Amino acid sequence: MAISTTADPLGTYYRYAFETPTFPDYPKYGVWPNAYLLNTRESGLLGVMALERSEMIAGNPLARFARSTVNQGASGPNGLLPVDMDGFALPPAGSPAYFVGSSDDGAGAASDALLLYKFDVNWASPVKSVLTGPIILNSAPFDTIFPCSPTSRTCIPQPDTTVRLDILSYRQRPTFRLAYRNFGTHESLVTLQSVEASTGMSGLRWWEIRSPNENPIIFQEGTFGPGTTDGIHRWMGSIAMDRKGNMGMGYSVSNGNIVGQGEVYPGIRYTGRLVTDPLGMMPQGEGVIVNGGGSQTSSGNRWGDYTSMNVDPKDDCTFWYTNEYYAATSSTGYATRVGTFVFPGCRATRNPIADFDGDSKTDLSIFRPGPGEWWYQRSGDQSTGAAQFGASTDKIVPFDYTGDGKADLAFFRPSTGYWFILRSEDFSFFAFPFGVGTDIPVPGDYDGDSKADAAVFRPSTATWYINRSSGGTTIQQFGVDTDLPVPADYDGDSLTDIGVYRPTGANGAEWWILRSAGGTYVTQFGASTDKAVPGDYTGDGKADVAYWRPSNGTWYVLRSEDQTFFAFPFGGSSDIPAPGDYDGDGKIDGAVFRPSNSTWYVDRSSAGTLIQQFGQAGDQPVPNAYVR
Repeated sequence: MAISTTADPLGTYYRYAFETPTFPDYPKYGVWPNAYLLNTRESGLLGVMALERSEMIAGNPLARFARSTVNQGASGPNGLLPVDMDGFALPPAGSPAYFVGSSDDGAGAASDALLLYKFDVNWASPVKSVLTGPIILNSAPFDTIFPCSPTSRTCIPQPDTTVRLDILSYRQRPTFRLAYRNFGTHESLVTLQSVEASTGMSGLRWWEIRSPNENPIIFQEGTFGPGTTDGIHRWMGSIAMDRKGNMGMGYSVSNGNIVGQGEVYPGIRYTGRLVTDPLGMMPQGEGVIVNGGGSQTSSGNRWGDYTSMNVDPKDDCTFWYTNEYYAATSSTGYATRVGTFVFPGCRATRNPIADFDGDSKTDLSIFRPGPGEWWYQRSGDQSTGAAQFGASTDKIVPFDYTGDGKADLAFFRPSTGYWFILRSEDFSFFAFPFGVGTDIPVPGDYDGDSKADAAVFRPSTATWYINRSSGGTTIQQFGVDTDLPVPADYDGDSLTDIGVYRPTGANGAEWWILRSAGGTYVTQFGASTDKAVPGDYTGDGKADVAYWRPSNGTWYVLRSEDQTFFAFPFGGSSDIPAPGDYDGDGKIDGAVFRPSNSTWYVDRSSAGTLIQQFGQAGDQPVPNAYVR
């Protein structure tokens, strides 16, 4: 096994070898906080292994491994998958590593079920590591015994040849990956396997397991098998979830020669579901990554069994999927294609302004101007962080400038026009000039690369200057000299849009938005004394025009979906508005900081009201940084 020593895949690696009693065939890998995980096939046994991740990363030649086994057979699993973690939020401290297989009553097991194992790894004494299970999670009926003939590998038909492809349904059971994600409110595991969806037609059974450690249940499951109506086999898949709980599922397709239907050579497609879709369904349609142009004619029949669906760690939203296909009929001319897709709204509602631990939740946080101190309470574990960075005359501009999913401490210094950014990764800092003293800093992800761009609005000329992290500078005149800048993603395309709030409009406060997709949008909403607090309050992936009225402590939100509005009272006239997504549900919550008692009041959309003291009089709440 090789561990990269740098972020460059062409760089150097630490190489490790671990000895097992028998040949460790057909390995599947997973990453867990305290271990690299493996499952192997070993002469009638299934090997379960954990490798000492921290020591391997450090290059320690004495890195250890822990090992156990599971009996392979009809009553037990015929294959296992190790858990593989996605997202920025770690599992709860002390969580075991998970391995999952399945059983089929049609193959001699007691029931159709998922089999969950827990591996408690003891690095103080690896031989004392304990594997427990299986925990039997009974499933809705499914059939893994596909009518393959004349051998167990000749299963899926192809056009223009009698050679069939391996479905690998019963022999492997679930196929890579067993993807884990901690949403804060719950933990999820997702996986799938190829099945006979209807007589002689393949499909994919997928599952979501929740609460795998405390009280594991199959929260939802379904069989994706449109071949029942269109005659196309779908098999050899992989599944994962993005940070919002949307699922992406990729797979192979083929249909053989069917009279009256077009030929579908083995190719690669994908589908998915939004977290708001009905449970057990994959209703988001089908996309094509690549259409096959030929069939495989070799007699080995093996096909695409290391297919993988992964989520990009940069934005925690973009799915990357790889599988096998043929551009032309041949014996061994297979090719690999990597495709990518993202569900609308996933990246648009990320919360990079005051999320210092990367769990997609706004953290209680303040900037203390006198000593230039930052204080924040991480929502993930309630620990407190602090740093001295800046001065009383600086303007705070927190955002994720490095693309690691965590907010960086940052400020703009009007006296010099310099930006100073403290990297969340290692607390080193960098600085650069961009702007002048009278500019208003307006950072945002204007180029959609998941990194905040330094930007300023210059009132004297109503001009925007954007220093794109992807390269180059954008200069755009938009607004008038009395406008207040309110950049946000108003059209849900994951790009920050230029926008201004005009308190002195002819008929009340006006909003002027230059959408990156959809042109200019103008609406009258608010009054001259209101505070502009745009954000995605409804969870549709688009920022809503919104304001907070100090005179009555009421929040007013104009829904992006249909231009209707709603209002709710929360706060008092002397409070400081501090909107953010404090419960991580993808919706902005109304929140205020009360200087008189240094208390935060948060109207969480899915977790109730939070009241907590944090800070002191004179502090600026960090989530207030861009309230105008």
